[in-house]
Amino acid sequence: MIKPRDKKESFYEFDDSNKEIVFHRHDMPSPWMNYLTNGEFYTMISQAGGNLSWYKSPEIWRIGRYGFFNTPTDAQGLFIYIKDKKTGKVWNPNFLPTNEELDCFESRHGRGYTRFKAAKDGIVVSLLTYVGKENALVYRLKISSKESKDIQVFAAKEMGNMEYIREMEWQCYTKQSNNINYFKDVDALIYDYFIDAQPRPDETPYVFMTSTLSSSSYTGIRKGFLGAYRDLSNPEAIEIGKCPNTELQGGEGIFAFSYDLSFEENETKDFAIILGTFDKKEDPVSSISKFKNLAFVDEIFNSVKEKWNEFDSIFHVETDDKELDRMANIWNPYQAYINFCVCREISFYATGSARGYGVRDTSQDCLSRIIYDQESVKQRIKEVMSEQYRCGKTTHRYYHIEKKKSDISDRSDDHLWMVYAVYELLKETNDY
Repeated sequence: MIKPRDKKESFYEFDDSNKEIVFHRHDMPSPWMNYLTNGEFYTMISQAGGNLSWYKSPEIWRIGRYGFFNTPTDAQGLFIYIKDKKTGKVWNPNFLPTNEELDCFESRHGRGYTRFKAAKDGIVVSLLTYVGKENALVYRLKISSKESKDIQVFAAKEMGNMEYIREMEWQCYTKQSNNINYFKDVDALIYDYFIDAQPRPDETPYVFMTSTLSSSSYTGIRKGFLGAYRDLSNPEAIEIGKCPNTELQGGEGIFAFSYDLSFEENETKDFAIILGTFDKKEDPVSSISKFKNLAFVDEIFNSVKEKWNEFDSIFHVETDDKELDRMANIWNPYQAYINFCVCREISFYATGSARGYGVRDTSQDCLSRIIYDQESVKQRIKEVMSEQYRCGKTTHRYYHIEKKKSDISDRSDDHLWMVYAVYELLKETNDY
């Protein structure tokens, strides 16, 4: 799975038969992001496993932290650690954040999912990450051992305040307004962000992390997992072999669990780690318990595949140019979908803190989505046109989730792109 490091092909290649991009190395010149989403819950994840999740808006409902100023490395997110109980060696199936050398490595970006496969010292880990019909990020794991072996699996996700700018400016106060509590009935940690003066407090969700396995230990306190003067590359809890079973009542939070696994020769174990949200009006146990069922978790991935099979049936070209076919049939429709959902709001170089949706950008995104989903485009055009004033000018950006007011734009082309979007929709639908 690892190719020679002195060749261009050692970085990545396209696998058209599986509609995937294959990465043979984790250390690309910069993060290559995939966006996993159902339109409400989002995760951006790189070929090296760095990731960030959010619910609807990364400005007001961000889940955890991401090191925007650490590029070209991106060692923050939800990470899986493998520890050999006998040798004490610790590694990650996506290299980060321990950067421990692996015997082999491969990652793949697909449409709506990202895969990792790695091996070290006789242990092989397959990790499939996806967001489907439920508001949750699923880490679906299969771990195999060639010989009898006892290992520990640690799952950790550093948390922060949901409002990014507010945390940057006032974290000395705001970090006291988040708790992480352990719910024994579903073996889950639940994060509650309850600070005053939120933009839409009645819609702020709970965030949870759980697994289809039963945990051996947990903590909601970042220092309880990392220890003093350590980071995610060398957590003290992993060195000790357990988390301290502590809850957070204000301060620096984390979701961290440990799981003990024993393997017979050539045995494989299947399980999943789930990071998700649910409404504060809902019962925590009933909201989380369904994710304890591996069949339910797998059905979520089936919904991802079904969605993209449906898109494939709408438009398809065959030419003598393989690269044109690849772009037109696989990656252009996928990019159009992601842009329609995310606009230009957030990436590894854009913090998702103030941009909102661009009037011009969103109108352009509608053009590329019209052949796939006319009804969604129609509603988005109405949304964009609500930003136009009687004089003809529009705002340059708008905040349909955050509900912030935007200033009128003096840019000469913002309002013009609406005309193109309406014209193209009418050509496709004849809906006059």
